[in-house]
Parts: sequence; structure tokens; C-alpha cells
Amino acid sequence: MKTENAWKKYTDTTEVFQFNEKYKAFISNCKTERECISEMISQAKAAGYRNLDDIIANKETLQAGDKVYANNMDKTLAMYIIGEEPMEKGMRILGAHAGLNVRFNEEKQITSDNEIQKWAKQIVK
Repeated sequence: MKTENAWKKYTDTTEVFQFNEKYKAFISNCKTERECISEMISQAKAAGYRNLDDIIANKETLQAGDKVYANNMDKTLAMYIIGEEPMEKGMRILGAHAGLNVRFNEEKQITSDNEIQKWAKQIVK
């Protein structure tokens, strides 16, 4: 299979490099999942998203086009744009994660599923 260099499709790379700079700033400032979630909430608010807990507390009703987010213990974040069709007709879901900084001894090789499960239990504690 022949692949082509992706850079050839860009005539102007300004937008690409602007995105890169924003991403570098994000990963430089957000070293933990809680810092990532905090920054993502700030960006979501700037983009017009509102906290779902506040909407529920105020007994507001969601309408098509509303943008909301749900923060779970500052460790996970769900963002929604309310659609026009009833949920029974389906929904689109995009998932991502903030990641987990895992450090382990590079000399140790994990060679079995059992070792992976033991290792995972240790880092999740």
C-alpha cells in the first residue's frame, strides 16, 4: 500500500501550527487528570457549555441545541449537545480520556494477562 505524505495536502500550515501551540500549552499546564478536567471545563464554558448540575438544581428544561457538561469528581467529564430527535432514535457518542501517567521499571517485562491485571490493580489503588 502506497501512502502519501500528509503534509502535502496543506498549502498553508499556519492553522496546523497554531493548533500545535495550543496543544503544547495544554499538555504543559495539565499534568494530571484533575488539571485536564479543570482546563476542559474552562474551555467548555468558553464554548457555551453549561454545568448539568446547575441546570438540574434550577429545574430548567433542556432544549435542542443546548450544550451541557457533567463533571464527575473532577476526574471525568461528559459533554453533550442536545439533539432534535428523541433519544429512542439513537445518539452519537464520542469518547476520550485524559490519560494516566504510568511509570514502571523499564527492565520489568509484563508477559502474561495475569501480570497485567496485578499491575493494573496496583496503579489504580
